Amino acid sequence: MVTCVTLGLVGILALYIVYRSIDIPDPNDEFLTETTSVLYADGKSELGEFAIQKRDSIDYDEMPQYVKDGVVAAENQTFWTDRGIDPKGILRAAFSNAQGNSTQGASTITQQYVKILYLTQERSWQRKAKEAILSLKIRNQLSKQEILEGYLNTIYFGRGAYGIQA
Repeated sequence: MVTCVTLGLVGILALYIVYRSIDIPDPNDEFLTETTSVLYADGKSELGEFAIQKRDSIDYDEMPQYVKDGVVAAENQTFWTDRGIDPKGILRAAFSNAQGNSTQGASTITQQYVKILYLTQERSWQRKAKEAILSLKIRNQLSKQEILEGYLNTIYFGRGAYGIQA
């Protein structure tokens, strides 16, 4: 019993130290850019557009409710109540992956947003651990609406479109 309590306390202390030692990095530049439209001299007719990533960010209130509801239902049903990570999902995915089943990630919307905006697509347990810690930090700094707005403005929807407006 003493050993279990001691290991638990050491684990909590280690998590606290890691949480305090990891700072939120600067966002990946390409996910902050938006599409630039070039207009003719009349100021109305579009000549063309260019972008690193085709994106037109919009405010949360401008986003259709059915899109917000649909993404939450498909990606992370506990989004509005979770703390940015899903411990049960992580354990389920870890056991599934260890058994050789199809690879699972168990990432919440917050974790996906952190991965897109701050990290890389590298597949490693170190990146996943950093993603979880940063997700907790982001969750403590932003509201759920701000996280969902950022997520819906950065994720890739296919055919070169990043964010729901594009």
